[in-house]
Amino acid sequence: MDNRLLLYVFGAGGHGKVVGEAALLADRFDLCAFLDDDPAKVGTRVLDRPIIAAAAALEDLPKEANIALGIGHNERRHLIHDRLRQKGIAIATIVHPSAMVSPTAIVEEGTFIGPLAIIHTEARIGLGCIINSGAVIEHDNVIGDYAHISPKAALGGCVHVGEGAHVGLGASVIPSIRIGARSIVGAGAAVICNIPARSVAVGVPAKVIKQVRD
Repeated sequence: MDNRLLLYVFGAGGHGKVVGEAALLADRFDLCAFLDDDPAKVGTRVLDRPIIAAAAALEDLPKEANIALGIGHNERRHLIHDRLRQKGIAIATIVHPSAMVSPTAIVEEGTFIGPLAIIHTEARIGLGCIINSGAVIEHDNVIGDYAHISPKAALGGCVHVGEGAHVGLGASVIPSIRIGARSIVGAGAAVICNIPARSVAVGVPAKVIKQVRD
């Protein structure tokens, strides 16, 4: 008997494709379709699956359906997650089969863990996060809800990343650093001091250069 879960991916852009492919490779899901609010995408196909209008589909999904979050933008992913939870729809967590997740780590619903990512001992990953390809989340990290840790970023032990923050490609964060909510750490940055909330920090060592606007 096929025990795979019925799955739809919300978002048919680049990140949605990545999430969908990981779900297929994990072989736990039966990927049925992609949902999107963009009328230009509706009626086309991704990974040989149809793209259907999200608004209409959400009213008529099978009760056993799960939805994975395929939205790369942190705040939009948060909004979509809230929208799905209000409708009582099951939200899938997608882990690429090549990722290493410690059995003592906690990974909340709606998170995506990409290929070759590493989640170490007693790390905690919040709701709707993206831990992207090859990222390293060391022991006792706390990654806030809807944060995005980009490909090849490496976080030392006991790092705390706030809700909605974004750590850029290849950035490095030394142990016990705190990165504030909705902050952005630039690609290749070396973070050796705490980063306040809603700040943009770049460089080696990373320095705050401006504030994040709403």
